Amino acid sequence: MSHPDLDYAELFRHLPAHCVVLNRDLCFLAANEVFLSNTATQLSDVLGRNVFEVFPASDDMRAPLKSAFEQALAGETSVLHRMHYAIPDGAGGTVDKWWTATNTPVMDPDGQVSHIVQVGEDVTEKVRAERMKDAILGELQHRAGNLLTLVSTIARRSAAQAEDLPAFIESFEARIQALGRTQTLLTGDNWGGLPLTALIEEHLEAYVEPGSDTITIDGPPIRVSTQQSQILALALHELATNAVKHGALKIPDGRITLRWSGTPGADFRFEWREHGVPGLSPPRGDGFGSLILMSFLPAQLGATAERGFDGDGLSYTLSTEAASEL
Repeated sequence: MSHPDLDYAELFRHLPAHCVVLNRDLCFLAANEVFLSNTATQLSDVLGRNVFEVFPASDDMRAPLKSAFEQALAGETSVLHRMHYAIPDGAGGTVDKWWTATNTPVMDPDGQVSHIVQVGEDVTEKVRAERMKDAILGELQHRAGNLLTLVSTIARRSAAQAEDLPAFIESFEARIQALGRTQTLLTGDNWGGLPLTALIEEHLEAYVEPGSDTITIDGPPIRVSTQQSQILALALHELATNAVKHGALKIPDGRITLRWSGTPGADFRFEWREHGVPGLSPPRGDGFGSLILMSFLPAQLGATAERGFDGDGLSYTLSTEAASEL
């Protein structure tokens, strides 16, 4: 029974879900405000026009919607769950949307389907959020696998170079802690990588007093990827540890300069140079630290590495072939 005080046209217009009425030719007879808002159209754009004329798409994209309409025209309610269907963006292109919709047949007095009422919801943001979550979980699994592989390599190499168990524990723990500090930085805005300056400061601040000029950092603001951050963290740890034991961080007058230019993969050049360390001689053998500096890091960055021991201290340079001189 109808209610004399209800304006059904106005009620339809303000329904909280998108709602349209189609005839048997799939032409729009009515569309409410939510539908028009979701599709960025005006009522005059759709009235009397076929659905697929207003919203053209590829055959593959149209097929599920066409099938659902055919089912409704045959007298059965059809449901579309998270259907992908692009709509015009008003600038000559399209925008991807995902829809959940129910298509209900409306019968005439003779029991024949005369209209289809579609009630639907734009679930695009939900779908994108779930895809983002899945992508993040996939990235976490990938990172965890890479990290565990790196930890395994560190363990084996550290054990091979250690003279005894205490020496192994000391070197292994220090390297793992360097990785741990890097992982702590790789959160929030740094999910996709780190500013090189932040990475350097994190791994060197423990070796100098606040305000000290022992270490000078000079380079443009660049970011390094997650994997690059991990191996660079190990390299910085090895360079700093060596400087504490044998180089510029062992003596009061020692100084270190870190400079870089370009970006990894594009004319990159990174230099660690120690000063004020006279009489420094090359190590007798190459340990795991040397392997990180001369093999692992260059391979990760697609660069070449050089290490020197001149009369003033150790120098370490990492560069791509096209890198300009600092």
